[in-house]
Amino acid sequence: MQKAGYWAEIKRDARLLQSALPGPGSRLLAEASSSAPSWASADFSVYRCRDVLECPAGPLGTCASGREGLACSNCKTQTFKTSLGYCSPCSESDLLPFFAALGVLLVGCLVFVRFFSKINLSKQSLTLLTVTVTLGQLLAALQAVGAIRQLSVKWAEPAKSLMDMLMVLNFDFDVLHMSCITGADNPALAFLAQLLAYPFISVSVFVVCFAARFAGQHVKLDAILNVNGVLLLSFNLTLTLAVLMPLQCIRNPNGSSAVSANPGVICWDSDEHWGLVALALFGIMACPVAILALATTVTLRYPGLVASGKGLEALHRYAFLFMRFRRETYFYGVLLLCRNSLVALIPVVLVEVPNLQVVSMGAVLLASAALQARLWPWKTEAANLCDLAMVLMLVVILLAAAPLLNVEEGNKEEILGSIITAALLLMVMVPLGVVAWMFIKRLRPLSRFAVFLCHHKAGAGSLARFIKTILANHSNSRIFLDSDQLEDLALIFDAVRQSSNLVVLLSPELLKRMWCAGEVTTAVENQVPIVPVICDPSYVFPDTDTLAEISSYWTDDQKATLVTFGISMDMILDAYKFLQELPSLSMNTMGTLSEKEDTCITLLDKCHLQKRAFAIKSKDGEAARILVAGNSGDSETLSICMTVQLMVQSELQCQVVTVRSAEEAKPHLDSADFLLVLFTKGLLEDPSFARLMLAVASRGLEYVTLNADAAFQFPTFDFFNTIESEGLPGLPRELGPTLSRVYRGLMTILALPLSPMGSEGILKKQVGEVGLRFIDKKKEIRRSANKLSKAATTDDEPDFMDPVGVHSDKEIQIKIQESL
Repeated sequence: MQKAGYWAEIKRDARLLQSALPGPGSRLLAEASSSAPSWASADFSVYRCRDVLECPAGPLGTCASGREGLACSNCKTQTFKTSLGYCSPCSESDLLPFFAALGVLLVGCLVFVRFFSKINLSKQSLTLLTVTVTLGQLLAALQAVGAIRQLSVKWAEPAKSLMDMLMVLNFDFDVLHMSCITGADNPALAFLAQLLAYPFISVSVFVVCFAARFAGQHVKLDAILNVNGVLLLSFNLTLTLAVLMPLQCIRNPNGSSAVSANPGVICWDSDEHWGLVALALFGIMACPVAILALATTVTLRYPGLVASGKGLEALHRYAFLFMRFRRETYFYGVLLLCRNSLVALIPVVLVEVPNLQVVSMGAVLLASAALQARLWPWKTEAANLCDLAMVLMLVVILLAAAPLLNVEEGNKEEILGSIITAALLLMVMVPLGVVAWMFIKRLRPLSRFAVFLCHHKAGAGSLARFIKTILANHSNSRIFLDSDQLEDLALIFDAVRQSSNLVVLLSPELLKRMWCAGEVTTAVENQVPIVPVICDPSYVFPDTDTLAEISSYWTDDQKATLVTFGISMDMILDAYKFLQELPSLSMNTMGTLSEKEDTCITLLDKCHLQKRAFAIKSKDGEAARILVAGNSGDSETLSICMTVQLMVQSELQCQVVTVRSAEEAKPHLDSADFLLVLFTKGLLEDPSFARLMLAVASRGLEYVTLNADAAFQFPTFDFFNTIESEGLPGLPRELGPTLSRVYRGLMTILALPLSPMGSEGILKKQVGEVGLRFIDKKKEIRRSANKLSKAATTDDEPDFMDPVGVHSDKEIQIKIQESL
């Protein structure tokens, strides 16, 4: 007699075997599982079945009704599997589940495509985002239940039936009576159907999309890619489980191994299994590996894409990866994919060690819950709470399943004892490691900086901020800027000693500043490599006579301060002479963003710093939504404008461009809705800025203003009267009244504060406040209410780029009046 759940292959006389093979409950059969060689040498061979329903207790070779093959794993021709283990004959009505599922799939694709192609995934309302995210979390949790279902657990009712119902989410198509469609219960065909399930869904999506486009509906390519991306991420766990199925082999009592899902397929010893393995390897490379590689590559490139001005384009194209998470945790999608891969691998890798399956699965889920609670990555509070609750419920399911594990008594205590010992050791070692790390952190010297930026705050403070921003975009190295890192000036020379490079921004007043002199001297005395950067084309090193008079610029107290740090005048003069002999790097501070960034990248090479692998150069792209303007004749103002451009671009993830003239603004006037103006000294007297304002006013862009200079004085009535009567130098006099009107409109906007010399944290908060001026309640960048399209303007458009002007004051007045 054979025991339920096992199947015996008869080799010799059946009567001899009937007396030799133990019956149900026999001790010998239990011992046989751990004594494979004796069974292998017997006159019969025992295999483990999928469950007791397919291989009931009875005479040797007994299978449930309608079943055949090794270990009763297959249904007979023109029969289908039932939930009770036997196979029932197919009829015409048994074809309905398959075609019904096909119809539901096509309708679902149509609804899915219409829904996702009509919305901007990166700019959903929070309510809609919460609904879609929560449904996605539920789908992922149900797929995780499918992975837990594959553990070596003797599931009890009604949990077993509920889990079996969820197997369709894991592309188990037995419920659709697939054997009635194919005519035979073939493991290779079933596995091939699982592999082709997602490609079929993807093709269906493309067919629906192209049908919609043929019907006249405009469906963007990015929308189609996003729909497929959402599906890929939603079924990532299912796809991983499916392709790993042929590799999940369990040991039979006769010493062989068989595929867990198809015990009739002998692992590594049959052509059928090698065929499945070949398909599995192809599926592994095409699905989980390719998905994870794509997601990882895009995620690594994402900060560079945003910083380079391609953020909006990247967000649209890869919205399925980033739109669900907060900006600070954009990388969480990759972490979810890694978690899903581990969840799918555990039943396969630990199939021979069931004791470790539940513990390992629980450890992965608990680590995921802890990481999620720490990062709080989802955009809404409800989505974070829901995700945490579902993961914890999965852990509860594992705790309840632990007593139901199918394990061998012989080594259960040994394995569980090892697990408990490891957990106890970790429980002690982790806090001790934290304590040791705190002591090391306390006793070790100050952290080293890769670059120390030595600069004159008034002459190159904004430039130093810009350089640090660019260097941070292209390197992970720590950059020292006094406004960010320094709280005590007494520590500034220690920071120089602990730096790998000193970058000296040579502006006209730098060498006359006491602290800058001390920084250069400290670097020379401590053999810190120095890279001079000339920030002014007319800059020349002071001659010997000028150097001799350097000390006259400092008070006695300043000289005494240097002496307290061990720095004498002779040391300073020697350091300056050494600095003069070093090869220097030139930066065109009035150049474009790309030109200045190229110089910063060269600076990284000079300092021998490692670059980011996926960093992308910034560029002034097309179709900018926000224009940034300031005093075009001042290099410091230009630097802070470009810094604000990069920060706003990163904050809002849209195209932002710094414009210095009407010529530079012209390509963006059709797409731009806002002009961000930085108030600095001399701004309103700049003729280039005046022509820019006239060009912008003619198109109705909305103004946002920042007070970036304490020396800026808001204009008085006398200033406006002077412009109206005398005009502005460099512009035709007849433009004076129009310019006065535009300037008055600009001054009516409440200017937000901006601290160019403040810390990075202060700047980020201030830029965050500025960003609120550009967005609406849906967190979208709004459109200017006064914006005039190019078609709405006359063909005879005022040429504000010509300093002489070619239009009458009346024509220009009409144009400005339309926008104002």
